[in-house]
Amino acid sequence: MSSVVSKSVDPYLIRRKADFQAFTVNPNDFKSLDGIIGGMDHNQPDYEESPTKRAARTEIIGAYRLLSGNFSIPTDRSLWSLCFSSQEIQQFVNSKLIDPSQYRGINRDRGLVDKLKLQQPTAKFYRGEWRTVVQELNSVPACIYFDSTQEIENRELQEEIACTMRLCPKETLLAVNVIVQNPQRGNHRLLDTKFGRFLANRFDGAYLNTWDLEGSAYEYKTNRTQMKTFLFWRLA
Repeated sequence: MSSVVSKSVDPYLIRRKADFQAFTVNPNDFKSLDGIIGGMDHNQPDYEESPTKRAARTEIIGAYRLLSGNFSIPTDRSLWSLCFSSQEIQQFVNSKLIDPSQYRGINRDRGLVDKLKLQQPTAKFYRGEWRTVVQELNSVPACIYFDSTQEIENRELQEEIACTMRLCPKETLLAVNVIVQNPQRGNHRLLDTKFGRFLANRFDGAYLNTWDLEGSAYEYKTNRTQMKTFLFWRLA
């Protein structure tokens, strides 16, 4: 499947915003990539179920539908997510993107995983570090939502993403959420290009050509922290 996401014009916003009801996200907040973008703490703050977070996940749902041409993830594939709440899973289910049995949730917090198993008994949950668990999953992803709370320049985060990219088959959407401006560490803007250089050093050009890494990305603010979600599409 050829890339359909443009650096200058975001076709999702133009053609799919109404269809997929991408509420509360200002089109002016969407940023094109400036070239290839450039122990983790996975505990999410209380904003997990805010309208902003729900809107951000809605954008991921819409992007998958646009890029894949599928309204729902095929029954023989799954959605992997760094999970934090039952409401997150229910949003994917209510949107008809997945059946609960297609959900694979990962978190290292035993109490959270046990709670989610009770709340969503037909979904599957795994306790452990992201990189360890995903390499052992007996499941083929179509969409991966790596909802981190780490800064984009964090080397461990970059290693996590590189590991996840290797596991993506053809026609998989990898949505990577990162911090690009953290008021607790000053107001300077973190650079996407540092991660771009990491990818260029980690993978050869032939492999990187199997990805659309110059696609759409969007930003949103949670409290005072500026977040950015990159949408990577595995072409072949």
